[in-house]
Amino acid sequence: MQNEEGKTVDLYVPRKCSATNRIITAKDHASVQINIGHLDANGLYDGHFTTFALSGVMLTVRWTGCGRRRRLRSSSRSLHVVPPVMDS
Repeated sequence: MQNEEGKTVDLYVPRKCSATNRIITAKDHASVQINIGHLDANGLYDGHFTTFALSGVMLTVRWTGCGRRRRLRSSSRSLHVVPPVMDS
């Protein structure tokens, strides 16, 4: 529902699992939401982030990462491994 200014004023807006695309219910107390920061070319945080929501089903099943983590990585270009900067 939106108010006169066009802002969302609902008390509960359901989230969707980033891996399975299922709706995360209000009773799913095992679900987590993770913000992963974006880095610039120097490996420093630039103030932006991508949010991932994972349902409790994803976390309770043996989620070893095979296909699901790859699917998350391919759906978001922000999950790149940046090598650590070595100070000499």
